[in-house]
Amino acid sequence: MTGKTLARCFPVVVALAVATSVALWPAVKFADLGGADLASRFSIAVFFSLLIERTVEILISLWRSEGSRNCEAAVQRLVAAKVPADDPALIEAQSSLIRHKAETIQWTVPIGFALGLVVAAFGVRVLSQFLDPEVASMPERQRWWFNMGDIVFTGALLAGGADPIHKLLDLYRKVMESSSAKAAGTKT
Repeated sequence: MTGKTLARCFPVVVALAVATSVALWPAVKFADLGGADLASRFSIAVFFSLLIERTVEILISLWRSEGSRNCEAAVQRLVAAKVPADDPALIEAQSSLIRHKAETIQWTVPIGFALGLVVAAFGVRVLSQFLDPEVASMPERQRWWFNMGDIVFTGALLAGGADPIHKLLDLYRKVMESSSAKAAGTKT
């Protein structure tokens, strides 16, 4: 096995180890929610996701925008000078711009995830909103692990931006509308 294969298997092995150690915990019960209630609970995640997206955008702009503008200007100068596409100077300028953008993305994801973790740690969590009120009967250790999982999951969801959450809500809305139309007999 190569190092990459082992690295890809590592999360699965860790997840199996965790699952084995907690397999005897009782199942978590989720609340029975209607369509409007579900959408309103996800709207909180959309709001904080947009907030984090904008915050990361501003932080990265303050830090990386000058380098981005310089790289783009270098490419534009060479293109305006009608430098051939295979010219080494143009290729290097384009490569520099691509490297700069890739480095910027490598910073935005961890910063967004860190902000999402902080927001989730302060109590804005996605999964716990859907728990049955009887969750208080959950063993203390299970509740702690559930909260940690909820924080990580919510942090990742918020860091992913608002667009995926919008798509999920839109899909849910379409399914509900289709179900309602079938129940009313207006759609076959």
